[in-house]
Amino acid sequence: MNHPAHPDWSRKTYLVIDDFSIVHRMLRDMLRKLGAVAIDTVKNGADAIALLREKPYDVVLCDYNFSEGPNGQQILEEARHRELLGLTCIWLMVSSEKAVETVMGAAEMAPDGYILKPLTDSLLLARLNRAWDRKQAFTAIDRAYAARDYRRAAALCDQGLASTPVHAMDLLRMKAGLLLKAGLHQAARQAYEQALAQREQVWAKAGLARLDCLEGRHADAKQRLLKIVREHPSFLDAYDQLAQTLQSLGETAAALAVLEHAARLSPYAVMRQKNLGDLALQLGKLDVAEQAYQTSIAVGEYSILNSPHAYLGLARLYENSGRADAAVALLATARQRFPDAQVDLPAQIGKSQAHAPAVQEKTPPTPATDPKVQALHQRAQALLRYMETNGYNPVSAEEVRAVLARAEKLAPRHGHSEELLAALQTLGAGSNGGRIAARN
Repeated sequence: MNHPAHPDWSRKTYLVIDDFSIVHRMLRDMLRKLGAVAIDTVKNGADAIALLREKPYDVVLCDYNFSEGPNGQQILEEARHRELLGLTCIWLMVSSEKAVETVMGAAEMAPDGYILKPLTDSLLLARLNRAWDRKQAFTAIDRAYAARDYRRAAALCDQGLASTPVHAMDLLRMKAGLLLKAGLHQAARQAYEQALAQREQVWAKAGLARLDCLEGRHADAKQRLLKIVREHPSFLDAYDQLAQTLQSLGETAAALAVLEHAARLSPYAVMRQKNLGDLALQLGKLDVAEQAYQTSIAVGEYSILNSPHAYLGLARLYENSGRADAAVALLATARQRFPDAQVDLPAQIGKSQAHAPAVQEKTPPTPATDPKVQALHQRAQALLRYMETNGYNPVSAEEVRAVLARAEKLAPRHGHSEELLAALQTLGAGSNGGRIAARN
């Protein structure tokens, strides 16, 4: 499994997804230094998906934070769900937030790499080469997986382990997951144990817990998972597994506490918030359920994982707590958003309608509380924090100005916009200027 040297990046096709023209120009200039010619740019997820439908790309550079519409993770999820990315396509997520990697979705929906703004030519090239190396090592495995030939894909992992040991842990993780999909539980257990014999690997411990559950040993799985969340508190998949295991053991209140904790650590998981709402509603924790359902709906607005279930759960909560008018409005929204859903939405609406007074229209957010303005302020803050730590640079400064100019159009003379612009001017004048207040 020997692979050629790094490719000629000048011959590749590129898609840049960012809502600011200054970032388009910056990335286009960097790519042109690599000799690239075929570079497309778009400003939102809808345009990105449209272009990905039309033609294949070798490399996608996508921002994580957008002032409106889906974020970078949601664009990636939709592209993969719709099978718009080739097996060798490299997707790099670009962000000004160091914490983005910790709030991304499940491992199978993770990008091929992360780049922290501001970028440099050498960093971009290094990340492209690293992603290329990994893609080439796993291309044959990916093809077998796409064909649902899990046993052959697992056998190819063994070949890779023999020829490219530098990727040993990645290959063992793939192999174990493939064997699990193929229903070969004992072989999967051996692969997880082989990984743990070489190095401490939290994913292998979680894999063994999953096997324990599949084989009916829920008490054993519980002990494994409790140890994982204690020793590896940022491994979020373990919390979801633990909650399911506790429910299987009838420990519903403990499962609720686990999901609440996980939701605080990472509030952007659509299904986790929906599951938290279901469990809280079952236990009569209506305030917890309402917040979880509302978060699931808000986070899922632009996600391919969005479904009517959180709407229905919240509507049931509203109806049970005497807010039939709110239930009617919510179910009407769900019917519009999911016209083809296999759920009897009209009947649910009719059930609530009998008890409901006239529905009042929602009051639009004021400019000061508009989530679009808040998102823009957060983006500017992150860039300012970076410059506080690493020094002023004109590329980041120009992006901050563009971000704050957009915020000014949405919320003229907003106090926080003026504070952030003043902080930028202070940094540009050569002063440290104090820490940036993280408020909206």
